[in-house]
Amino acid sequence: MLYDFKTQKWAEWLTEANGVDYPQWSADSRYVYYDNFVTGNPKCHRVKVGENHPEDLFSLNGLRRYFGTWGSWSGQAPDDSRLFVRDVSTQEIYALDVDFP
Repeated sequence: MLYDFKTQKWAEWLTEANGVDYPQWSADSRYVYYDNFVTGNPKCHRVKVGENHPEDLFSLNGLRRYFGTWGSWSGQAPDDSRLFVRDVSTQEIYALDVDFP
C-alpha cells in the first residue's frame, strides 16, 4: 500500500503473488527494490513510485543463499547495488583417522 499525503488516502501500490521480501528504498527514493525467493524462478525486482508494475532486474537462480531464521536476507548498498547473504557453508560430517608415532 502507498499513502498519498496530498489526498490523505491509501492506494494499492503493488500486489506480488509470490511476496515482497526485504523491500528497500533506492538512494533517490524513486524506487523500491525487493526480491522474491519463494518461486521456482526467484528474481530481484524494483518498482517505481507511482507505478504498479515491477521491473525484473536479474535472476537469483544459482545463487546459493543462506536461509536463516527469518528467511534469506537481502539489502541495498548506498550506491543501490544489491546485497545478499551467500551460503558457502557445508553440512557434511567428516571423520579422520590419525596414526600418531
